Amino acid sequence: MKTLEKNMEKHVKHLEKELQKIQEEIKKTEEELKEVREELTKKELEVLETAKQIRELEHEIHEIKQKLKKNRKALNEADSPRERERLMQDRMKLLEKLHEVTDQLEKLKAKYNDLTFEEEKLLSKEIELEEKRAKLLRESNIILKKLEDYMKQIQNKIDRFRELYNLSTM
Repeated sequence: MKTLEKNMEKHVKHLEKELQKIQEEIKKTEEELKEVREELTKKELEVLETAKQIRELEHEIHEIKQKLKKNRKALNEADSPRERERLMQDRMKLLEKLHEVTDQLEKLKAKYNDLTFEEEKLLSKEIELEEKRAKLLRESNIILKKLEDYMKQIQNKIDRFRELYNLSTM
């Protein structure tokens, strides 16, 4: 009987250790998943803010272009050389501003592309961790089922033993 008890204990202990190892891995994975989600949230906010800035710069570029059209029309209608000179200086300032804003826009678009790439990497990592967590939970459930089945087998043996020796449950 001692060897049977030792075998049972050894089998159960092995399953318990395996289950504990999986539970620790699940906990570690969930912590990592939490960190990735926090980082992803920050990245998403940064992407949204950058997109907003891009829209603002695009609007500013549109306004500058409208001013340039008005300036061109005014240049064509200018009567005096002095007026033309002033309008040309205004035009140069507008063109400089357009160049500056366009440069800013290009830099922001590059930043936006980098951010969305980082966001995609984080999303992939989140999916990978979710899949790992699901796999670990399935493994955990399999071990719990094995333990349950093993306990049922033991209970069935006890019931047969009682029947065989006509022992009543007290």
